[in-house]
Amino acid sequence: MDVNNQYGSLEEEFTIVIAQKINNIEEQKKIIQNNVEKMNTDVVKINEELKTEVNTINSEINGIKNQINTISDDINTLKDNMNLIIALLQNNQMDNNSSSNNNNATKLPNSRKK
Repeated sequence: MDVNNQYGSLEEEFTIVIAQKINNIEEQKKIIQNNVEKMNTDVVKINEELKTEVNTINSEINGIKNQINTISDDINTLKDNMNLIIALLQNNQMDNNSSSNNNNATKLPNSRKK
């Protein structure tokens, strides 16, 4: 058996195996690169969707804030109206008391005449 021939064929086989391994690694590298590109595209899409959702939520929050402000304004208006009504009722009560006193004053002399 020729030693040079034996090493020559082993070297050839070794070279073929290494070349196949390199090709496999290159293919896996391409697959990984494609997957990374797809994931990056997905991340961009997800970010855009999240931005849209956040904007929608912020709009809804602003709408709720506006409703709260409107309700607060309505409550303040009701308080003002209630205070006005109380003042009018007190004024009316004072007028009634004054009128009642006037009526009593005018009735006293009339009752004396009888």
